[in-house]
Amino acid sequence: MKKIIALALIVVLCSSFAACDKSSGNTTYYKLGDTVSTDIFEFKLNAAEFTIALNSIYDENYFTPKEYIPNEDDDNPFVAPVGHTYAAFSYTVTNLNRADSEFHDGSFASVEYDNKKYRAMDEGAYYQYEQEQYIDIDGSLKTKKAGAWYSDPGNNLLLLTGEKETRRAYIDIETEIKDLTADVKITFNIPNSEGKTEKFTYLVTASDREAYTKSEIAS
Repeated sequence: MKKIIALALIVVLCSSFAACDKSSGNTTYYKLGDTVSTDIFEFKLNAAEFTIALNSIYDENYFTPKEYIPNEDDDNPFVAPVGHTYAAFSYTVTNLNRADSEFHDGSFASVEYDNKKYRAMDEGAYYQYEQEQYIDIDGSLKTKKAGAWYSDPGNNLLLLTGEKETRRAYIDIETEIKDLTADVKITFNIPNSEGKTEKFTYLVTASDREAYTKSEIAS
């Protein structure tokens, strides 16, 4: 009888260990350019890489990764301090809800590197899909042209029904990453209609970046 009980316990323990092994390896990783969605938001990661500096010139390359050149970047405000690295990324999100909805209120992404997670995010550029008129602080009517990049997207993102937006951002990694071509593991928390978020993790490799040739701007 004791032998039967002992064997039963072994079977239970083995089953438990097997279940643990299975659950620890069931993370789904998405590739650069993959589209994911909840019931109210559609999301696509367009670019992601480690960098020391970002472009600060107001053109189509604004807020994208660049090679750090000390003499040229003396006045560049987007240079990671010594001991830090930026994880720069670009994404496109579309509101699928039947009402205006907030996509994030300041941070919705985290980067994992060397078993640590980093969340300090800053967004610096957004793409204008449609022409937009607005009242300037001096009371004058001005126009933002479609098909151009603009700075200062704000600290949150509220999308109108059916609205789409593409943004460029970075997360501050508080360590000096020597190999800037290293894989980027980045997780996004996408809201759903239940007031919760769903996690989607992208694993971006150097070969993926080289192979992914689609436009950053979603048509």
